[in-house]
Amino acid sequence: MMEKKVMIEDIDEDVAITSKEKCWKKIPGFGFILIFVGLIVQNVVFLLVKQMTSIDPLVLLFYRSIIIFMVTMPWAVLKEKPPFPPQQSNVDRLRLLYRGIVGCLNMWAGYYALRHMPLGDAKTLQSTRPIFVAVFARIFLKEPCGLIEFLNTSLMLGGVICVMKPPVIFGEVLDSTAQYDDESLVAAVLVFVTTILAGNITVILRTLRKDHVASLTATNQIIIIMFSFFLIFATGRELTTPSYEDRLLVLAVATGSLIYAVLQTLALKLEDANQISLVDNSGGIIVAFLLQIFFSGDVPGWLTGLGAGLVGMAVVMCGLKKIFVNHCRMQIQI
Repeated sequence: MMEKKVMIEDIDEDVAITSKEKCWKKIPGFGFILIFVGLIVQNVVFLLVKQMTSIDPLVLLFYRSIIIFMVTMPWAVLKEKPPFPPQQSNVDRLRLLYRGIVGCLNMWAGYYALRHMPLGDAKTLQSTRPIFVAVFARIFLKEPCGLIEFLNTSLMLGGVICVMKPPVIFGEVLDSTAQYDDESLVAAVLVFVTTILAGNITVILRTLRKDHVASLTATNQIIIIMFSFFLIFATGRELTTPSYEDRLLVLAVATGSLIYAVLQTLALKLEDANQISLVDNSGGIIVAFLLQIFFSGDVPGWLTGLGAGLVGMAVVMCGLKKIFVNHCRMQIQI
């Protein structure tokens, strides 16, 4: 009788969990709503970072991660979902380590770029990530690569060149209002390189979609705090006390970053990774340029607009192809 009672309780618990999971899927396309809200929050954070010129970008990243960790760690404890849970495999832990280190470098480069580049330009360079994922899949995983991949890569490279406007190619650019100096070109190159390295972060999050959001976020912040402090110590940067206004801005940046990270993780739990990546990257370019125009008053020139359009077109084509291929595979399995 006791065994039957335990079995009944287990069944009831499973049913309760299943009903809770179904609640997330009652609203059609709820994952896309989450990622769109996250895009707006993320780009507002970028605007705040652009205004904080008194704090070094790496130090700002360090402060931001500490604040986020102070929120997510108690959350993880309350949910009994600690960072690096005991049942997690070593392979998954290495994936999280890769995510934290590369994510730290990518955010550092992004913060640095926002000091020296317009918001839309920086976001356009970051949105090239899906194209590099397809290229690396061909090189390392031997996945098929045809005319569409070649066209996407060509559009992406053309768009990046138009956005960066290297003097070696353009000389005296007609779009002189957006002429890049040496620091801007260095920032653009850093964002471009770290974006290439960060190409698999979305895939890692999708692989670990069964892990709790609090556990994933707390784990990521632990790695970023340790690695960013190492970089601060190694490069000799000073950890100065920010002013009262800057402290409020740091708190706002941390809060917005946490909201975006949670919304992105939840969206990946609800929708296909390719679809979320498509909305995140192509929609992010549009939101970034709109905020740049309406809040910063910085209207991009025709060359920058052309580059953003080419990158956006490549991202959309890459995403639509992945969605179509996955749909065909599902139809074959049925």
